[in-house]
Amino acid sequence: MKKKITAAALIFLLAAGVTGYAALKSEGILTKPFEISEAELGSAIDTESNGFAEVYSRIQNTSENDEAAYLAFYSYIYTLNKNKASADESEYLNNMILSGFDISRITGIYDFVSDTKYDIELVQDIYNKASENDFVGSFWIEEAFNAVTENAHGVLDTDEIEEYIEKGLTINDVLAANELSRQGVYTINEILDECTSGTSFGTVAAKVYMQNAAVKTGSAARLKQKASSDDIIKSAELSAITGDTMDAFLVDSSLIEEASEEVKAGLAAKTISQLEAIGITDPDKSEKSINYDLISLALGNGITNDEIDKYLAEGYEDIDILNASEYVKALGCTMEEGFRELYKEGYLVGNCTDKYFAETEADGQ
Repeated sequence: MKKKITAAALIFLLAAGVTGYAALKSEGILTKPFEISEAELGSAIDTESNGFAEVYSRIQNTSENDEAAYLAFYSYIYTLNKNKASADESEYLNNMILSGFDISRITGIYDFVSDTKYDIELVQDIYNKASENDFVGSFWIEEAFNAVTENAHGVLDTDEIEEYIEKGLTINDVLAANELSRQGVYTINEILDECTSGTSFGTVAAKVYMQNAAVKTGSAARLKQKASSDDIIKSAELSAITGDTMDAFLVDSSLIEEASEEVKAGLAAKTISQLEAIGITDPDKSEKSINYDLISLALGNGITNDEIDKYLAEGYEDIDILNASEYVKALGCTMEEGFRELYKEGYLVGNCTDKYFAETEADGQ
């Protein structure tokens, strides 16, 4: 039976090609803290309507503590802002939460579904399918999505992945094609076959995104000339959020990173303002300043709120949690292994290094 490519089939290939902090950082995977600034991101969701206050009240009643409730709700609102949720979508998701569905799982599923051709109703379908089949791990949402859609967007087994790599494609090309296939225009096999036959990834992407009203491609010629499939996908995400054209971000690769940081910071500032407008503030702000933008990204990598609360209590910083979660996502390792690698590379910044120092001394390193 074939496995969807972003599940276990890719882990050993990724591990073979990307090891250690230096390699992850060179690929743009690890994130450094950045200063929050304002950004114009269009209209935001109306948190003063559609039952958001009732949702927060429910989360407070079902969470372990006020900080956990704030974190979950912040991540939820941030994700709605990022994907420009409509009033109907917000109401649909709020009603799910008020009916007893877990807010963190809904947040992750909605973020995933927003980058597909499907309507909001797929969120509940994926949620139910994941619960029925007990999908776990970093790829549980995609596995449930594949089950619900009956692999309509194509599947690859390990041998097929290796064949595409032998033809000159990279793991990043395969992952980008996997994401592009969810738009429902071409299957992953069709996208990769086009690329191996001489068509650039940018050319295929332009054809796909021209059918997505949320994305503005701009110059198809510039997309055609762009070699990096990573940059193509990131530019589409930025276009959907900012309203700018994809080609504007592809003038220089550094623009993509700069724009991404500005967007993240702007979304974070906007989300905090929205919460404060309905009387919701960080209950632990006076004790410790947590960058919830970074925490939201860690949640998107499959780390749960309970795990994040645990790591923060143990002395890890928000940036430690995000960077370790990137190891988990890229290499299929555990968070503990991710923290250990960060320490070895001198990149662990929290007050939790004593045990790793002792381990290193014991190993004679």
